[in-house]
Amino acid sequence: MEDSGDALHHLADEVRSFRFGAYALAPDLVRLGEVHRTGAVEATILYCARILEGLSAASVTVLGDAPSDQVFGNLLHLQQLNVVPRATLYWAHALRRLGNETRHLLRRLDAVDAELALLFAERWLEWYFQTFRRGPSLPRIAALEEQGAVPRVDASLRAFTALVEEFAAAEGSPAVPEPPALLFRLSPTLPAVLAEALLDKNREARPLLDRALASFPEDVRLRQLMGLALSRAGELEQALAWLEPLAAGRGLQDPETAGILAGVTKRLWDRTKERSWLEKSRGMYREAWKRSASSVPYLGINAAATSLWLGDGVASRRWAAESREVMLTRQRAVARVGEGTTMGVWDRLTLAEALLLSGEIEASRALFAAIFSEKPAEGVRQVAFAQLERNLGALRLDIAPEAFPAPAPVREGEPFVVGVVGHRELAPDPVEAVQDALREVAGAHPAPRRLVVLSSLAEGADRLLAAAILRADPTASLQVILPLEPDDYMADFPTDPSKREFRTLLARAARIRFTEAAPRPEAYARAGRAVADGCDLLLALWDGEGARGPGGTAETVAYAREQGRAVRILPVRRP
Repeated sequence: MEDSGDALHHLADEVRSFRFGAYALAPDLVRLGEVHRTGAVEATILYCARILEGLSAASVTVLGDAPSDQVFGNLLHLQQLNVVPRATLYWAHALRRLGNETRHLLRRLDAVDAELALLFAERWLEWYFQTFRRGPSLPRIAALEEQGAVPRVDASLRAFTALVEEFAAAEGSPAVPEPPALLFRLSPTLPAVLAEALLDKNREARPLLDRALASFPEDVRLRQLMGLALSRAGELEQALAWLEPLAAGRGLQDPETAGILAGVTKRLWDRTKERSWLEKSRGMYREAWKRSASSVPYLGINAAATSLWLGDGVASRRWAAESREVMLTRQRAVARVGEGTTMGVWDRLTLAEALLLSGEIEASRALFAAIFSEKPAEGVRQVAFAQLERNLGALRLDIAPEAFPAPAPVREGEPFVVGVVGHRELAPDPVEAVQDALREVAGAHPAPRRLVVLSSLAEGADRLLAAAILRADPTASLQVILPLEPDDYMADFPTDPSKREFRTLLARAARIRFTEAAPRPEAYARAGRAVADGCDLLLALWDGEGARGPGGTAETVAYAREQGRAVRILPVRRP
């Protein structure tokens, strides 16, 4: 490797003067040159990792967002905004891992690792100061093109990284670059990056990983990638054998290891239907989501989905809501940054799933429709529809996955919400009361406002009125407040036709909410109060008699009047 001498003399002013908070780039570049000249491998890597840490945090800040205290979180943020080329992210994560291996004494490091760290740091400097649209956009980072900002790197390493960059950027099935044989004996870093690039393109990576693991059998990243490759090939037990030893050590503290292993156990549940596998998967996703400080949404949404499939709707909605907020923040950042910045298809699918699991059904359907209108790759469609089918079934929404993506209807104006309550048991055919209800709605509904029906979809009046209003006004939407989880709620419906009617109406909901968990009578009372609280007009099919239990029609009507809601009583008889 060539000696760079005093690199600062040749640097552009913007590079020499760069500061971010307490971090100054120039002193690190000076010390980097000094420690490298003395052959201090670990110190060279750590200074390169500091450069990555400082510039990645600065990049997030320049985009108008608060940086994470973890490099991984900042790189993920930049990735989700699609502001960093894929190959540059490979180098950045490789440098991040080299820094972790140095700090945590995870393996013996050699001079080639220091050279790779220098090369990755140089690539990151070039991205920030030359390519990043919100950066300085310099023509070069040094005053003279032949003199770099960091010490020179061996030409063969530089040439191979250029081949990997071409492979990552190429469309279709480009030829796989052949890494120099020496690399397999000196460092696992470049073989791991190439394997990741192969997996990203759905290419076979196991022969490459076999060769690299022969030299570095305990390398964490190589074992992660081998587990991922085996999982994708359906060899799940072998994938476990590679990944579980990592989890026994520091693996579950690493969101990448935890995510891959949780995915393997989820596939084992899908294959065997043994609940224990799903419980293990949920536990790993949940722990990794917490350890990531809620910064890796795919962990949160998988914790939500596996909780739903286990029947834990409360936990599912909580983690789905957390994931939704993270992704909506990313979406707002994309809109703010503009300039060609987009959310990737997997990020948008994560948001669409988070909307679905948190009860925002109409918004979820619209986003799924937008995604699939762009005709994503067939592999993406298959994975998305398989996940969607499980979620719709667990939510008890009788909608075929292929029919779920639907453009959002045009609903202009502020909502006018009509709450509907009443007795479960009614005298046959209360036609007159229903007609009176429709006249009340027509008379009270201010024309510019869009009509929303709010109901708990209990048997009898709740469903009768909701269905009648939706038939009379096809532009109206339905919002549902449930006192219990759907399966628990349906246990109170004595017949299969009643259960089917509930699920049919539930499938029409634009939004589904739940009251806080409570004993059954109180849960019903809370649902009634929530309907009253959420409406502009309350329609009640009521016989005028006192409540027969907590949450009865009389109690809900009295509460609505106390809250100053407009209430219309539609007299009916009960059998």
